[in-house]
Amino acid sequence: MCLLTKKVVDEVNDCNKISQPNRKRYIQIDYTKALGILLVVLGHIIYELANKGINSNFINQLNNSIYCFHMPLFFVLSGLGLYLKFQTNKTIVTLKEIKNLSKKLLIPYAVWSLIYLLISVLANAFITKKPIISLILGRIYAFITLRGVAPLWFLSALFLVNLAYLLIMKSRLFKEKPIFCHLTLLFFPFIVTIFAQNWFYMNKPILSNIYLYPIITIFRFFPSLFYVEIGYLLGYLWVKIINCCCLLKPLYLLLFSILFVILKLNFKC
Repeated sequence: MCLLTKKVVDEVNDCNKISQPNRKRYIQIDYTKALGILLVVLGHIIYELANKGINSNFINQLNNSIYCFHMPLFFVLSGLGLYLKFQTNKTIVTLKEIKNLSKKLLIPYAVWSLIYLLISVLANAFITKKPIISLILGRIYAFITLRGVAPLWFLSALFLVNLAYLLIMKSRLFKEKPIFCHLTLLFFPFIVTIFAQNWFYMNKPILSNIYLYPIITIFRFFPSLFYVEIGYLLGYLWVKIINCCCLLKPLYLLLFSILFVILKLNFKC
């Protein structure tokens, strides 16, 4: 799990890279990533403790709070990195960039999916002893539909969102009406997520995995896009406001905290 967590963070770092000639490292972003890593590890530790019957109201509340924002945090950071990247390299939206994005995210997604499949087969042979054919087919179908196995959904979701952003940035509409596009990227995924999650939880018990997996992939795309757009807008504030006035840094952190409170109230964790 630690190796996979490191790989996920490496992929976020790749998406956050700025062109080499003008590259500037923001130590605050590194600290935030480190906090995210610790929260991911802590969340999984609490989850395992709960499975073993070691829990309390405090532990449950802590676990719910961590799972509410620790993965969205990485999407926000990815969006912030995209803004920094677009500001330093206006010509990155090319077919070559899309190919590079595929190599950075889809290849690790495929490799780790194979590793998880092998681990699942071995665990099934010695521990769970479930029907092996259905297990393998289920893992393969999860991989093909980009629903992902275990935490690997993050890589596929990050790929789809970054691909969407690259295509949107290249569109004529974005060049002519950037404000309209950003407002759409902000509010449309938010509204879709609110309605979609209610439909999903009501219909999940009656859906087979054949329909459930691709639906999960689609529904994950919209909140992920929302978080990346939030990160992109925070990147704008980061460059345009904070670098001009150090006194605004506490305000920036306060707004960032309020954002997650709003997300916790509106999105089911």
